[in-house]
Amino acid sequence: MGPKQYITKPVTVEAMRFDGSHKSALRIIRWIVEEGGKNVLSFGYQEHNTYRSWHGNGVADFQIDIEVREGRLTAEPGDYIVKDAKGEFYVVNLDTFEQTYEEEGQK
Repeated sequence: MGPKQYITKPVTVEAMRFDGSHKSALRIIRWIVEEGGKNVLSFGYQEHNTYRSWHGNGVADFQIDIEVREGRLTAEPGDYIVKDAKGEFYVVNLDTFEQTYEEEGQK
């Protein structure tokens, strides 16, 4: 008997896209903390010598580090921060997010 085919069960998640700005980082951090997340940090790349690019307006990108059960995850500009059905947070890059999720009611 060969392999069987399976499809993913539909699961609703909450998500916010991180645009790299300080304002976006603060919104996401506030959301995570309000939902019970812990040890969330935001760093400007330039401050920590890992900065890669400047916006045309001279504003530095930020990153968000999130402590999760498996360790520390880093969200960079363009990534999504997702809260799953169990209330756990994780980081998903843009391509994977767009392949996996669609906004509820957007079919």
